Amino acid sequence: MNRLGIISIRDILNYNYCPRIPYYEYVLRRPQARTPKEDKGLEMHDSFVPRAKRNRMVKALYYDRKLFNLPLYSPRLNLQTRVDCVLMNTRDRIAVPMQFKHGKAPSCLYRTMRYQLVAEAMLIEEEFGFSCPYGLVKFLPEEKTIKTNINIKDKEELVWQVEKISNIIRFEQYPEGPRTKNYCTDCCYYRKICGGYMRGE
Repeated sequence: MNRLGIISIRDILNYNYCPRIPYYEYVLRRPQARTPKEDKGLEMHDSFVPRAKRNRMVKALYYDRKLFNLPLYSPRLNLQTRVDCVLMNTRDRIAVPMQFKHGKAPSCLYRTMRYQLVAEAMLIEEEFGFSCPYGLVKFLPEEKTIKTNINIKDKEELVWQVEKISNIIRFEQYPEGPRTKNYCTDCCYYRKICGGYMRGE
């Protein structure tokens, strides 16, 4: 969230990782520490984009326009983001958000990645009036791309998440912890100001 109170895609990612992170960041004002893993990801992302501008991103997909690092903002959702890449089929008015990730491709997309794509799709639809039926994540080391469909239920869930994040900050509501204790291992708040995985506290 910026100083104007606008929710960012980073807040969506954090909320889906653990709902307590927005509370620690914005209510207790304890910013997250950036990890070496994040620094490595930014480095790989910066080196990949120039190459992606020259090459075809997805051979099986028809598109006639590529947009990179596209900033988007929705006053209706009070949400902003910067999309890694948007593949646009201007003939059929279809757009596909694509994320670049530096980690190893999982067997299925993580919840954080899915709802980042949902948020990006909603902002693209609002900005351009194109349909975004699915999103893509490209894992750079393996050059592997995973597709996930985006439906009405996903969009309703995203709207609910934005509202929950806003309420956590506005009303200083302390939320439940993550869905699994495995998330606590890599969390910078674990054992410093958070007791870890205890749902329903």
